[in-house]
Amino acid sequence: MTSPAHDHHATTGTEVPLPGTHAAEPEWPITTWQGWQHFATTPPLAPPQPGDAPRSTEERLAYHSAFVTVRTPAIDTLATQVRTLMLLGRHQQNTARPSLIVTGPAAAGKTTALLEVGRTCHLAHTRKNPAPPGCAHEQVPVAYLLVPPGATAKTLAIEFARYLGIPVTTRMTQAQITSAVCHTYTQAGVRLVLIDEIHRLNPRTTTGTEAADLLKDLTERIKATFVYTGIDVAATPLFSGIRGAQLAGRASLINCGPLPARHGNTRPFTDLITDMENALDLTQHTPGTLPRHASYLHQRTAGRIGSLARLIRQAAITAICDGTERITKKSLEAIQLDHTSPKKQTAPVPANPPERHDADMKTTTETPGGDEFAALCRQAWDTLIPARAGYLADVSPHYDEVLHDVAQRTEHTGSLGKTDIAALVVWKRLSAQTRWVTDLMSQPDTHVRAVTERAVTAVRDTTLTRSEAARTGRSVIWELPGFRTGDALASAVLTAAAPHRMAVYDRRVQHALDGLGLTLTPAPGRYGRYLQLLDDLLHHGGARADGWSARDIDTALYWTGRPNPAPSP
Repeated sequence: MTSPAHDHHATTGTEVPLPGTHAAEPEWPITTWQGWQHFATTPPLAPPQPGDAPRSTEERLAYHSAFVTVRTPAIDTLATQVRTLMLLGRHQQNTARPSLIVTGPAAAGKTTALLEVGRTCHLAHTRKNPAPPGCAHEQVPVAYLLVPPGATAKTLAIEFARYLGIPVTTRMTQAQITSAVCHTYTQAGVRLVLIDEIHRLNPRTTTGTEAADLLKDLTERIKATFVYTGIDVAATPLFSGIRGAQLAGRASLINCGPLPARHGNTRPFTDLITDMENALDLTQHTPGTLPRHASYLHQRTAGRIGSLARLIRQAAITAICDGTERITKKSLEAIQLDHTSPKKQTAPVPANPPERHDADMKTTTETPGGDEFAALCRQAWDTLIPARAGYLADVSPHYDEVLHDVAQRTEHTGSLGKTDIAALVVWKRLSAQTRWVTDLMSQPDTHVRAVTERAVTAVRDTTLTRSEAARTGRSVIWELPGFRTGDALASAVLTAAAPHRMAVYDRRVQHALDGLGLTLTPAPGRYGRYLQLLDDLLHHGGARADGWSARDIDTALYWTGRPNPAPSP
C-alpha cells in the first residue's frame, strides 16, 4: 500500500491523496494508479534469445499465457497520433484539448494498442521529467479507466476518483466528486487519460446521456489528452447527435480494423504471423509453419489481431501441455475461439468444478450435432439480426434502466439485496403476490447478500466457461426462495451480476428458440445449457456475430418470441 501525501481541496474540504512514493503492489488492478504504475514500469516479456538457458515448463507456460506484444500498424498509428495531440494540446488553455477515438470490431487489438502506447507515454514522460530529489509524490502522467456496465455520470466520476484513490463517501454529490477529480488530476500532473470500453455508454438512456455530458465536462476541466476506445463506436449515438457531435468534433479517428491479407506489395498479416512465431518458446516447432498457413489463419480470425494472438497463444500452451511442443494446422483447427470475450485471458477449467444442484442429473442432448446444428445456428441469424433491430427501434430506450441501475450497484457492492431483487421482479413484470416473495422478504438482507455474493463471484469467474459459470451461479442462487423453479428471475439476477457474460431467459426466449428449431428442455441445468446455446450461436454466426454479446442475442430472441409478431416485410 502507498503512504499518500495529502492536498487540501478547497471546494469540498476533503483530504484528497496524491500517489505516494512506495512501490506499486502487483495485485492492484490496472485501473488504479498503483496497478498502472506496476504495469508501466515492469519490463515487458521478451522472447527467448539464442544462447539463453532453457526455461522450465512452468516458466514457458507463464510466458505464453501473457505472451509478447507484437508491434502492429495500429500501435504505430496510435503512438504517432497521441504524441501529436499531446503537443497540440499542451498550450491550449480555454477549451477542451483535441482527443482521439479508437474504434474497430471486437478482438481487433484495440486495448493492447492502447495499453502499449500508454506505457510508452508514461515511461517517456518520467524519463524526461524526473521527480526532484525529496519530492513526496510519484508522477502520474497517464490514467487508464474502464467504463463500467450501465455507467451513470456519478459512477463514472467514481471510477475517475478510484484511479487516484480519491476518497468518496456515499453522501458526496456528483458535483463534489467531479470537483475533487478535476483538482486532483491537475495536481497529480495527469497528461493522458485512456478510457476503454466506451461503447458501454448508451446515450439513448437518461443515465447514458448524463455520463456523456460528464465526459465533455472533464475534457474541459482536466488538462489532459483524452483517448476513447470501444467496439465500432464511431457511428453510434455516443459521437453523433447534439451532445455526441461536441465530443466527436474535437476528436480524430483511428480505425483498428482487421488486417488485410495483402496491401499493395506487402503482406502485413503474414508478417505479423511471422513475428508471433518468432516469439514462441517451443522446443519442437518448425519455423515457417504458421506463415505457410497464413490464408487459413486470416480466414479463421477474419484478420483480427486479437483473435490471431489468442489462437496462437492457446495453441502454444496446448502444445506444451500435451508434450508435442509444436503447432500444426490440425492443432489450430482444434481450438475454439470465444468471439464474445475479446479480453478474456486463457485459463484452464478447474479439475474439480464447484458442485451444483444438477451435477448428478442425467444430461440430455439438446440439439442436433455436427453440420445440421451448425446450419441451424447460421440460419437463426437471418431472424436474430432484424429482430435485434426491431427491439432497438420499438422498445423504449429507458426500459432497461432498472437492469442497468441494479448492475451498476452490483458492480460496486459485489452482491444483490432484497431491494435489488424487488426491482428486477418489477422489471421482469413478475407477480409479487406469491408465497416465495413472502418467504424471501422474511430472510435477513445480510443472508440474501451472502448468497448472491457467492453467485456474483461464480458468474464473474473467467476461469470457468460461460456455461459452467452460469450453472454454478444458478446452483448457488437456488438456495433463496423464489429461485428453485424457473429461470426468468434467476437469469435476471445473474445478468445484473455479470452483464458482459450472462443473458436473460424467459418464456418469450423459449418460444423463439422452439421456432428456430434450437431445442432447450426444462431438465435441471437449463440455464447453463441456454448460455452454451448462445455461445454456439455466436461461434457459428461468423462475421455477422461480430460485436454481439449474449445479452444482445437474448433481446433478439425476446423480440422474436413476442406474441403474434408482425410478418417481416
